[in-house]
Amino acid sequence: MWNWVLNFGLVLETLLAVIIAYVPFIQTIIGTAPIRFVHWLPGIPFALFELFYDEIRKYLIRRASRKPEFKLGHFLDEYTHW
Repeated sequence: MWNWVLNFGLVLETLLAVIIAYVPFIQTIIGTAPIRFVHWLPGIPFALFELFYDEIRKYLIRRASRKPEFKLGHFLDEYTHW
């Protein structure tokens, strides 16, 4: 991941979520409660799926740029690339 602005945003967002969920002073102001570790676990498979899906999609798009006859990559580039 070479986009440092995106990396900074991801780290900042994660730190903000942790601060809101676990810092007692902020919990009092916002009215939140600590989240148990076990409640973070259901999101892990979805995060991994999204990561692998996007990396495979990017690989197929790059492959299509090298091989014009590779139609799936062109389809993915046209309809899933933003």
